[in-house]
Amino acid sequence: MAETSIKAWLLDQVHRSLFFHEKLHEWRMVEVYDVLKQLPAWEWEWNLEHLDISEQAWNKVIHAGLKPVLVFAHPEALRQYPETVMYYRTLAMLSQKAMGRTLQRVEKYERGKSVPSPEEALSFAQHFNRIISLLIEGDERVREEELWLWRGMGAGTQAQGAWQNEKGARAERQLRLWLAERVAMLGWQQVSEIEWERGEVSLRFGAEPDICVLRRSSKRQQEEVLAGVEVKGGIDAAGVLERIGAAVKTLQRIKDQWPSAITLLVLSRASVTQTAQAEIHRQRFAINELFFLEELLEQKEELNETQQRFLRQMRVL
Repeated sequence: MAETSIKAWLLDQVHRSLFFHEKLHEWRMVEVYDVLKQLPAWEWEWNLEHLDISEQAWNKVIHAGLKPVLVFAHPEALRQYPETVMYYRTLAMLSQKAMGRTLQRVEKYERGKSVPSPEEALSFAQHFNRIISLLIEGDERVREEELWLWRGMGAGTQAQGAWQNEKGARAERQLRLWLAERVAMLGWQQVSEIEWERGEVSLRFGAEPDICVLRRSSKRQQEEVLAGVEVKGGIDAAGVLERIGAAVKTLQRIKDQWPSAITLLVLSRASVTQTAQAEIHRQRFAINELFFLEELLEQKEELNETQQRFLRQMRVL
C-alpha cells in the first residue's frame, strides 16, 4: 500500500474512532446505566408472565446477584426515564429500524423527547424481555461484563450505520466544494452561497436535484435545465436501491420537462452491487450516466478523465 494510501486510511480510521466515541457520549450509555442502578425497582411489581420474562432467565439473574432492572425492562423504568429504551434495545441487540418495523419508531423516546404511554411501555418491555430471556437461557451463567458486551454490540451496529450516513453526507459536501472550486477556476462568478454564473448559464446547489445547471432564456422569461445531478453518497449497500429510486424520481421529472437535459447520478462505488447496476441500467432513460464519488474526489493537480467527463456532461467545461 502506498504511503499516501496508508495516510488516507489512517485518517479515515481516526475519524471513525472519534465518531464512535462521540456517539458513546451522545447516547449517554454510561449515564443511563447509572440511573437504572438508582431506580427503586424492588418496589415495583415484577409479574414475570405479564412482562414476558422467562422463569429460567429470571432465576439465573437473581442467582448471579444482578439487579433485575439492569437486565429486564420494566414499564416503570421506561416511563420514568425514557432514555432506557435504548439501554434495553441494545441489550437485546435490536436496531432502531427493526423496532420501527415491529412496534413503532423509538428515537423520540431514546432522546428523552417524549414519554411512552403505559401501553407502549408495556409493549416495549415485553418485546425486549422476550429476546433478553432467550439470550440469558442460552448461557450457562450470567455475568454483568457480558451484558456490557451485548449493549456494545448493539450500539456498535447503530454507530456503524450512523458513520456510513455521515461518510456519505461528508462525501456529498466534498463534491460540492470541489465543484465550486473548479467553476471558480473556470471563470464563473459566485452570486450567492449556492449559485455561480457565467453568461446566461447558472450552476446551482439545491435539494431536488442536488446540483443543477440552468440557462436563462430572455425570450421565454424562464430557465431551461441543461443538466441535473443527484448525489447519493451513502456507502451502505443494503440501502442503495432505495437511494437510486429516490434519485430516479428527481431525474425523471427533469427529463419529463426538459427531454434534452443531461441527467447524472453520483454514487459511492462501495455501495453499488450487481443488483444496483442492473437497476441503474433499467432506469437508463432517466439516468444518462453514472459516476463514482471516489473518482470525482481524487486529489491530483490535473483533472482525471472521469472528472473531465463529469464537467463536460454538466456543460460547465
